[in-house]
Amino acid sequence: MDKQNNFTISCKKEFIYNYTDVVLQDPVQRMIGVGPKFSLPVDARDINMGNIIKEFEFCVREHPYTENKLDQLRMKGVNIITNFYSNLQPLTKTNTIKQDEQFTRNLLIARADKGNSIVVIYKDEYIKYMT
Repeated sequence: MDKQNNFTISCKKEFIYNYTDVVLQDPVQRMIGVGPKFSLPVDARDINMGNIIKEFEFCVREHPYTENKLDQLRMKGVNIITNFYSNLQPLTKTNTIKQDEQFTRNLLIARADKGNSIVVIYKDEYIKYMT
């Protein structure tokens, strides 16, 4: 368990299979070991409310409901979005992983086909294996 930014991150390092000779630093292991359904907390400064509401409206218009029902959906949706946005608090501390050239250019981090695990492999080996 790692406590940062008033939230708890739980990761399972035993599900990371590193097939390279690159040593994964602890922050990297924490980030890739959290699992596929993990999401980072959102900072209010990163949200563009106009785009969210525009995308929501696009989805609402696709439904074959009456105009009255669509208006009800719009009101509920905008209310949910607005409440979410108003309750966001700015992150007080950010912990970033420094991305060096070797890490980003040479390695591929992907979800394994089986076993709900993460695989770290060299990109060129992956391309060679897949072709």
